Amino acid sequence: MWVIVTGLKACSYERAEALQLLRQHPGARMMIFPTANDMLQFVIHRLPRVTDQVVPHTHPMPQEGVMYDITYDSSFIQAILAGDFRKVWLMIISVPTLLINDMSHPRVYNARGETALHIAARVGSVEICTCILEAVSSTMFVASYQGHQTPMTYAMSEKLLDLYLNSPERHNYDTPLHLAAQCGWSCIVRLLVSYPQCEIKRNKWGLLPQDIVCVRATRANGTRAIRATITGMIEDSYFVPLIRTESDLEPPHIGEPFTRRNPPGLMDRTGDKLAPRQRITAFAGPMTHAQAVQFRKMWQKPPRLIIIATKKQNTPTGSWYTDHNQSYVCSISCKIFDKTNMTESAGYVMRDFRKSNLTTGMERLGRQIARGVNVQWREYWPFLRVYCDLAEPFGLQLFEMYLAERVRTTEGELSTNSIAIGGDIRSAENVYALFAIKHVEVDGSIYPYVNLWKHSIQYLLSMA
Repeated sequence: MWVIVTGLKACSYERAEALQLLRQHPGARMMIFPTANDMLQFVIHRLPRVTDQVVPHTHPMPQEGVMYDITYDSSFIQAILAGDFRKVWLMIISVPTLLINDMSHPRVYNARGETALHIAARVGSVEICTCILEAVSSTMFVASYQGHQTPMTYAMSEKLLDLYLNSPERHNYDTPLHLAAQCGWSCIVRLLVSYPQCEIKRNKWGLLPQDIVCVRATRANGTRAIRATITGMIEDSYFVPLIRTESDLEPPHIGEPFTRRNPPGLMDRTGDKLAPRQRITAFAGPMTHAQAVQFRKMWQKPPRLIIIATKKQNTPTGSWYTDHNQSYVCSISCKIFDKTNMTESAGYVMRDFRKSNLTTGMERLGRQIARGVNVQWREYWPFLRVYCDLAEPFGLQLFEMYLAERVRTTEGELSTNSIAIGGDIRSAENVYALFAIKHVEVDGSIYPYVNLWKHSIQYLLSMA
């Protein structure tokens, strides 16, 4: 059973906690939902469904969203300090003004001028930091703040992401990267520098983030290994991009490793009206320069098979020879193959796949390599209008919200086409998205529409 207090004073699955908050806030109302999904649908659509069990005398939220109330601040900050990711996420998607103020800038929460990202980076909650950054970089979230999508939605989303990543607080002029570095939160540093928009700035005392690594860290976070890891991530943050042209008029290619200070030089073809524009559709990083070079090499040139030669016996020269039953060894996995199973090697499969899947083959290969070497991966999904890893929790949440909105626009009709990208279950985009989350076990209680969509796509592919 999940409980939500009207006005988002709290969202909890504990009745006792909700009742305690009701006593603390006179005039508040409580709504009870049998599952987390039912509560989520209420939060997303602002209106209860017929199946919701609503306590009498409660009032539905307005369709245009919940207005900001200063009393939300304490509950929101307490959730961040407690690391309550689920509560923070529900509050953010229900009240976008918790992140965006009336001037369309990041909302500040204390006299030091700290935003929600500053606070989350200081306390070490990587899940909440991810939630905040993915939210402000999503045009769907910004459109919910504006009431509807406008021509300025994309520009506003880019501006908010830049401000959240690079805005200093007012006391020491520390950015979120400064705070995460000095507290020794390597996972948050990795998250922040994974955004090419993140800048390496000096604070009030002229110090860069790498100059104050672990100065306020606990003993557990201040080890020599963590110091070296954080310093390396900040100083050597390289990314490997995948570059495509509009409508794929030219074959995609993997760009040279780049840093945030030296972004990839996409060819300027403004003088040629017929030349297609180039764009980055995916990128992996951050990495050190050596790692980025190796990653690009693996992405661009899959591992090859090396012939195993045998040394002749009882010969003075001891020469080497190969016979008709020669064997091969993979240059990466070191597995042995022969002529009967050489087509099963990673390099052969990758080359064959890349040739036969020019549309998304490069993204799938890059995604698999990034997962194998434990590197951050982001790609652009046109239907979500955001760069994200669809297999991560927030990517799944955005996907769930998209499908829920599709169902709402079809007046609640549950069909294969209503729960599909673009309204057509047989479109290629559905297959591309399936490959991105194929290895993920989707929890049907948290992501019901994504779970239903995934089973529908898998069934159609099995019947093909």
